Amino acid sequence: MEKVRTRFAPSPTGYMHIGNLRTALYEYLVAKKDDGTFILRIEDTDQERLVEGAVDLIYSTLKECGLEHDEGPDIGGDYGSYVQSERMASGIYKEYAEKLIELGGAHYCFCSEDDIHHQKEEAEAKGVSFKYNDPCHNMTLEEARQRIANGEKYVVRQNIPLTGTTSFEDEVYGHIEVENSILDESILLKSDGFPTYNFANIIDDHMMNITHVVRGNEYLSSTPKYNLVYQTFGWNIPKYIHLPPVMKDEHHKLSKRNGDASFQDLVAKGYLPAAILNYIALLGWSPETEQEIYSLDELKKSLLCGAHQQVAGDLRYRKTDMDERHVYPQYGIGTVPSAGAAASA
Repeated sequence: MEKVRTRFAPSPTGYMHIGNLRTALYEYLVAKKDDGTFILRIEDTDQERLVEGAVDLIYSTLKECGLEHDEGPDIGGDYGSYVQSERMASGIYKEYAEKLIELGGAHYCFCSEDDIHHQKEEAEAKGVSFKYNDPCHNMTLEEARQRIANGEKYVVRQNIPLTGTTSFEDEVYGHIEVENSILDESILLKSDGFPTYNFANIIDDHMMNITHVVRGNEYLSSTPKYNLVYQTFGWNIPKYIHLPPVMKDEHHKLSKRNGDASFQDLVAKGYLPAAILNYIALLGWSPETEQEIYSLDELKKSLLCGAHQQVAGDLRYRKTDMDERHVYPQYGIGTVPSAGAAASA
């Protein structure tokens, strides 16, 4: 049986919001349920959004919650480096992008922003959805390489089949099948040489032998394109577990960019890390029993049972629910403060 390997791959762009922490918890539980390996990988290629001290905040949050990683930037491992910018410096993303082009899964694109904007305006005028029709798609590899040698700027775009479908199985949403004709040819390698988030994830997950990927359901629409890359390279595709968002109200999900509640905010109000973990474990999981309070060890045994996992949609973040739940002394982790105490914090 293949050993389970999961990864939590946050960007060091600020505090740890509740949605990110829930992803880390589920990644941890998927691995530890079957004595697998839980990896921490820092995705810091978005240099403009990096926040000083955010990496240390990631370390401290995972430690406070008891989510100990088995491999990572601070402790090493057999699949390092575990920092994306360091991996980029080695040239691996450019190397794999060029291999993908040779295999027919991508192409060089020399189009300008004006070219793309012009097509977008035409689509808007016709009242149709925009999908870029890249004229560089039909350029020969020899011509493209000559233009690069002449100093022209370029990006690498994915090739998408014009016909057929791409399908995958998700542990939460079941069978998903998409017509290839509606998929856009996304940029994989930018003109500055940096990989896009999606391409770097595919390469890193493959190189680190990741077997299970847990992430938000906003990535469901991109997953068929990921799988086309896997298939072009002839790589094994990981198992997918897409989680519904944590909602702050009926229409808006929690967002770091909007300053929504973080793990640090809740701790500052007096909530214990164990209580916070217990609460977010239930954001997306419906126990088959009446039990509401779980230790981390109990969650390892109870929360994720392969394809039998049950996930409810669009559950909202409601602080009062956590006010009403207590973590009993037998777990050695104290009691959550009352609603009144939290309100006055």
